[in-house]
Amino acid sequence: MEKPKCPKCGTDEFIVLIKTGEQIGTTVGGIAGGVTAGVAAVESKVGEEASELISEFVSSFSNETIGKVTGMVGIFIAGATTGAIAGKQLGKTIDESRSLYKCNKCGEKFYG
Repeated sequence: MEKPKCPKCGTDEFIVLIKTGEQIGTTVGGIAGGVTAGVAAVESKVGEEASELISEFVSSFSNETIGKVTGMVGIFIAGATTGAIAGKQLGKTIDESRSLYKCNKCGEKFYG
């Protein structure tokens, strides 16, 4: 994709795409993915099984509660990572279709 020229400076050397959608998509996707994975794990008992498996591994070092918490944190992180990746891609698509650019030389914002 070719960058447009700044209407003020007349050059494309300092032009960057404003990535607001990508940033928001990553954040919202990460939170939604983590919460959804956590809720799904609790509801489907997958979380309990994963927690028990991890607690058995960790039990030699700590108690069962820490193992269960560690299992749920792992599931949350996996869901958050997946959600963040999907959210970032969606945000990137929105940013590219919106085509809002900024010139880092003069600060001008414009649609490309």
